[in-house]
Amino acid sequence: MSRIDLPALRKITLKLFNQIFFDLPHFSQFTRYLKALESPTQLRIIHSAVLVSIFFFREAGGLNWICSFETSCERLDWQLSFVAQILGHIPPLLSRVVHVTIETS
Repeated sequence: MSRIDLPALRKITLKLFNQIFFDLPHFSQFTRYLKALESPTQLRIIHSAVLVSIFFFREAGGLNWICSFETSCERLDWQLSFVAQILGHIPPLLSRVVHVTIETS
């Protein structure tokens, strides 16, 4: 993959519709070159009856998310599978996470 330099990029969102099985082979390589995604320290997983979202935050207050993933699915086991797949694809984003929160909305 060529080097990508996007200094103005502050947030990135990936939304999948009714899809819990996917492949993100180059996403972790892509995130290495984005300064905005360098050091998330918090991870928040929010699930509801119809969707699950994963947010990465850089600041201690948790007000400034920098990266999010979301999919619509109703089954809890599918939501868990989605979270496991996302976290398995992006180890560089997890390296400095010190606080994890799981919530229901």
